[in-house]
Amino acid sequence: MTKIRAERLAAQIEGDFVVFLIGARINNWWRFRDLYWFSKTMPKMLKELSDLPADETGFLGYQMLSMFANVQYWRSFEALETYARS
Repeated sequence: MTKIRAERLAAQIEGDFVVFLIGARINNWWRFRDLYWFSKTMPKMLKELSDLPADETGFLGYQMLSMFANVQYWRSFEALETYARS
């Protein structure tokens, strides 16, 4: 079992970086198919980003918040925008 660390930790990185919160929610129960689509595509995108070298994409990592939301860390906004438009 993983030991819980009761201390404040911070990453050290030179320069700026981007924290991108991405997720989905259902506003209407009959739109469940949209959430199903999101739950299928998000893991594929995260796997693709994790498999590519960080110096190519600018993707530094991610943290899951829930089944339908995660936080992504990027080197710059330009790197995030380049991936989004590709």
